[in-house]
Amino acid sequence: MGAGSCLSSSSEVSAEDRISEVCEEGSSERLQDAVRILIQGLGEDVKREGLRDTPKRVAKAWLDASAGYHQSVKSVLGGALFHEPLVDTGCGGVVIVRDIEFASTSETNLLPFYGRCHIGYVPSQGVVLGLSKVARLARMYARRLQTQERFTQELLQAFEAHVHPQGCAVLVEARHLSQGPTLPVHASSAASGCLRQDWRMQEFLTLLRLHAPAAPLPSADCTRSGIALQAVAGNGCESAVEHMARDAAAVCPSGLDGLGLPAQEHMERAVEAILCEIGEDPLRPGLLGSATRYVRALLASTTGYKHRAVAAEPRALPGIRDRVAFACMPSTHGVVRLASLQFASQCEHHMLPFFGEARVLFVTEPSAAPLAPGVLEALLGSFSRRLQIQERLTQELVSAVHTVNGAVATLVVCEAVHMCMVARGVEKHASSTVTCAARGACKADGELRTELLKILNSASFH
Repeated sequence: MGAGSCLSSSSEVSAEDRISEVCEEGSSERLQDAVRILIQGLGEDVKREGLRDTPKRVAKAWLDASAGYHQSVKSVLGGALFHEPLVDTGCGGVVIVRDIEFASTSETNLLPFYGRCHIGYVPSQGVVLGLSKVARLARMYARRLQTQERFTQELLQAFEAHVHPQGCAVLVEARHLSQGPTLPVHASSAASGCLRQDWRMQEFLTLLRLHAPAAPLPSADCTRSGIALQAVAGNGCESAVEHMARDAAAVCPSGLDGLGLPAQEHMERAVEAILCEIGEDPLRPGLLGSATRYVRALLASTTGYKHRAVAAEPRALPGIRDRVAFACMPSTHGVVRLASLQFASQCEHHMLPFFGEARVLFVTEPSAAPLAPGVLEALLGSFSRRLQIQERLTQELVSAVHTVNGAVATLVVCEAVHMCMVARGVEKHASSTVTCAARGACKADGELRTELLKILNSASFH
């Protein structure tokens, strides 16, 4: 804001400088050691290509996600409080900064939650805040281990304490990765001063809706078989999760604490070490038990390591229901069969989830028998429930499906939202990544591949 007089200033160290400083002090190396324990606990090789630099990337991500602890409201607002004479006339208009995108980390389970917030205030005595600082304030509080409700209250309290408005209101909309497969949007709000009056709050909400809507939060029907995301939700899931966690821990190398639950405990100690390195107390209220919940979710989301044989000898796995949406149609090339499957996986570069939809198309001879129920889900689960990248997942799935069917042509398109993009500060939270792979006749025939892609895009699944 160019007009008006500046009311305050600050020269505190930036969060980015603090991250560099912490890395130089050796905290990054200790974080990396803890991440290596987690990777080994999954039965993975920390020295393989794709995982060699993962401890370093995850350590930096943890430091970045906790950078808000090393910032203050004073350092964020700096000299951006201004006195505007026209605002000082007492007309009482509300100022709103809407659709501030943020990503934070839940203190309950150490999984991301993300969304957007809207902050409105009625200036007092002509004092207004530089608009960019409102977003920076929100991101400062987001870069801590949080709950959505506390995040909402802290924003309100910071505004009251440093801007001194006549009233302030905060509305936060967020999705939590711990909330199971549908990732519903949760809303929380807080208000103070004159904006606690009903008509004032209605004015605030009406002004939010007057503008063209922002890009929607990413569609997040993340996985109908998303055991990993349900694992930390509670509500009767605990015994099943413990069973899966022990099964997954059975692939841990014997160089740790042995097999089964002791290896899980070793991983939990590593997570507690991470919390200590970022300046948190794993025993404080709110964090007690979070390491256990996080490790259970991680183990449950990587059970695909147990089912490597599925790719070699495809079959439906026990307990996996046939929840694939199918379509089938004749064509000049044979019978075109299509399927839509939801999936969730773990990015091997940052150990954060990515989730979305896999669309599968395969062309078979008219006499070919359809796939047995559950086989496609078993294949996708085998490849997705492990440390993975979307590009490799797409290639592995198309190769396996093509082999299973003896198909004339096979096409797989995966579209996913990556939490490593959201949590690392990429502004466009609604962006997604699309990957495509082909086998058989459509691998080299571009015209055929384009024709099949059009069929896949226009298909109606049931």
